[in-house]
Amino acid sequence: MKSCSSTSVFRRLGDGYPAAFFGLVFAVFALANQLLMRGYPRVEGRVFGRAWLDKKERLLPLLRAGRINSVFVGDSTVDVGVRMDLVDPAGFNLARSGLDPSRLPSIARLLLGAPMRRPRFVLLSLTPAHLSEDAWPEPLNLPLLDVAEDAARLYYADSNSFKPLLCGGCGYLTSLADKAAERAQALSSPRAAEPGPWSQQTATTALKLRVRRTNFRLVEDFKNELAAGGVRTVWVQLPTRRGFAESLASSPSSRDFERYSESELARIFGSDAIDLRGSVDDSLFTDDIHVDPRGAQRLSVELGRRLAERFPDFRSAKAPGR
Repeated sequence: MKSCSSTSVFRRLGDGYPAAFFGLVFAVFALANQLLMRGYPRVEGRVFGRAWLDKKERLLPLLRAGRINSVFVGDSTVDVGVRMDLVDPAGFNLARSGLDPSRLPSIARLLLGAPMRRPRFVLLSLTPAHLSEDAWPEPLNLPLLDVAEDAARLYYADSNSFKPLLCGGCGYLTSLADKAAERAQALSSPRAAEPGPWSQQTATTALKLRVRRTNFRLVEDFKNELAAGGVRTVWVQLPTRRGFAESLASSPSSRDFERYSESELARIFGSDAIDLRGSVDDSLFTDDIHVDPRGAQRLSVELGRRLAERFPDFRSAKAPGR
């Protein structure tokens, strides 16, 4: 009987043993990475993002019935800060906490998917933090060349800039662990979860924002894909506390980001943009970027008025049944 020990394998492979070993390790890592990248959105959506999944399921029958005129896509500032019944009687709030540009291609496919009737308008708003981050939850939607270019350009300013490329799906194991810990803490301390989305949020003024062109490429591709399907996309700049912009101006990297963001959003959307900065008093914010219920009402009424002025045909006569 021939020996099957690692020594005999090494002798048969000879000088090719190291290449074969590391090739096998790389193949296993690549397979695990692909499984994680494809499986994470499903796990994250069904376990930690159930409310987001439910919201999309409520939207689908309304789209099929042609009862949706506008859809507002955004993060938590839209989720808790915009009342679509005051903006558009036939509108739908398709926002979730933590929504970042990597989710936009999936949302475009949802809104354009046959046999549904498409909305006429899509409103889009993302906070500076989400336009600057690289912790993308849907990496399969990313333009890899842009990601690599950002990583190389930001390496000296951010030593972790190559993490999305090197870790890929494996980085989501940490994310899942963090989400599980947060959920366990919420279950063990129910009083902390009682206030809901209107509770005091963590201030974001200490953020050092980086210019990640990948995110703006995703925003532009989202607008162009919807436009090709006959849907008009409008960028909405939501208000913040006055001190928020001042605090961002104190960081050189954040100043560069703000200049780049203003320039890119103006280029992408042109006149299809609504600027609501300064429309809500500081007293109606729960933190730097989230408004309370009174602020949401004032913000929504003002947004509806601005949209009606800018787009005379914006409002639909039909209201979706909920």
